[in-house]
Amino acid sequence: MSDYGSIAASLVSHYYRTFDDTNTRSTLTSLYRQESHLVWEGHPCQGPENIMAALSQSVSNTVKTKVTTIDSVPTSNSGVLVVAAGSMVVDDAYDRPCKFSSTFLLQPTPGQTGGYFIEGQIFRLVLD
Repeated sequence: MSDYGSIAASLVSHYYRTFDDTNTRSTLTSLYRQESHLVWEGHPCQGPENIMAALSQSVSNTVKTKVTTIDSVPTSNSGVLVVAAGSMVVDDAYDRPCKFSSTFLLQPTPGQTGGYFIEGQIFRLVLD
């Protein structure tokens, strides 16, 4: 696996493990900076506080995510473009998993060797 592939897999694993746990979900704020953008189901926002507010308004307490594919390519300035797809179960509705696609644009964190932040993210449920 390429370095950018390892970065992508690590970020996606950490993101959804943290996202699924209501006790740790709020710590996702550390992955965003003031210049970070999120489009969640067509609704844009910017900055860590606004992003976390959007996530908390959009997500139920109980979420179980299963990522089935992760694709990535390097971008300019040592960034990584990541597309993750899979399914998520919300509020224990195991008979009705929702498919999703999430795209992340990662950029190196200034002053942190090997660290990345989410500069851009797009999340969309894939409805039949």
